[in-house]
Amino acid sequence: MLDRIKLPIYDQIGTNYSKTRHTDPRIQNTIMKALGNCETILNVGAGSGSYEPRDRQVVSLDPSLVMLKQRTDLSYTVRGIAELLPFPDKSFDAAMGVSTIHHWSDKSHGIKELKRVVKDRVVIFTWDRKLISNSWLLCDYLPASKDFALKLSIAIEAYASMFEATVEIIPVPIPWDCLDGFPEAYWRRPNEVLDPVVWKSVSILTLIPEYERTKGLNRLALELRNGQWRKKYGHLLKLEEYDMGIRLVVWRK
Repeated sequence: MLDRIKLPIYDQIGTNYSKTRHTDPRIQNTIMKALGNCETILNVGAGSGSYEPRDRQVVSLDPSLVMLKQRTDLSYTVRGIAELLPFPDKSFDAAMGVSTIHHWSDKSHGIKELKRVVKDRVVIFTWDRKLISNSWLLCDYLPASKDFALKLSIAIEAYASMFEATVEIIPVPIPWDCLDGFPEAYWRRPNEVLDPVVWKSVSILTLIPEYERTKGLNRLALELRNGQWRKKYGHLLKLEEYDMGIRLVVWRK
């Protein structure tokens, strides 16, 4: 089945993913609280292993061999996709997915699969598309990335419908010195976005036309030099954390 699936995008862009996408302990703590006392965890779209509980039994699933090969421990990894989980019903206490659902080809069916294989709960780390205006990077400098992000994402209100039940939505404020290199992490560190090592590990920055990215990053570099960025967004430099729209969606049986 996997051989008939379109080449995972992270086979193309994920080569250096482990260099910038590290586990931030503050976000990790929020995810751990959401997982509760669950002991057996399926991590869907696991990538290089960020945010996996180290004190639980975890099985990590990802379609990209490039991503799986960056892990330090391959003992409990499976190549696969959310929409076709190769596990019996109720195989795990919980399932988790971090920054992955926007890449699923059939999000509703993927969620049904997660519900099928768990006994207790599902925890999804995602973002509220209504708050995309909080991202100066996408809205001001990289509108093509903004459009791409909106196209991939789903409304936070849609999760209750897809889970066919009430879900808990937990805000996850992003610290200014966040260790994880997702695009929202750089809200107070604009210079870092200009580093190719950084933007090449962000799908919505990598998968847009090159001329759009070059134009936007060149303007960002210019406005950092001439002070325009600080005039527009300098108020952010006083904040320790910021709501970039990142959310945990938690469903319990």
